Amino acid sequence: MPPPPSRRFAQRPRTGRTTATLPRPGTGRQQARGRSSTAQRGTSRKTKVRADNPLLGILSSACFVLFWVFLFIAAFGAVDAVKHEDVGLLKTSAGVMLAGFIMPIIGLALGIAGLVQRRAQRVMAWIGVTLNGCLLLFFLVTSLAGRHS
Repeated sequence: MPPPPSRRFAQRPRTGRTTATLPRPGTGRQQARGRSSTAQRGTSRKTKVRADNPLLGILSSACFVLFWVFLFIAAFGAVDAVKHEDVGLLKTSAGVMLAGFIMPIIGLALGIAGLVQRRAQRVMAWIGVTLNGCLLLFFLVTSLAGRHS
């Protein structure tokens, strides 16, 4: 007894060479399940957003760099304010320094978010988490050591 005809190829009488027809769209595994892949998910086909970009890691590392930029701007502003006895400039430099100390916290959060993403390039996120984490650890240790001495 010959084998039953395959779903993928139509049986034709043998004429000396074997020919096969291409399957119709919607046949194969999808037809066996009874629905198409888009109907299975319940959504239409959309372009997928690629999650393998290192954007969060780069932003995390940029926060570390911005910390140092804000710190130098604030330090030079404070020196000029003391030299010229300008209270307004001293307040401005204190605000810039506060913004600088917030940057490592933002950088650490962005780096952790970059590490949590699936299929992400995590090198820059690791760099950002490491640099910002070390900076925050340094702040914590120096503030605790200053209280006990």
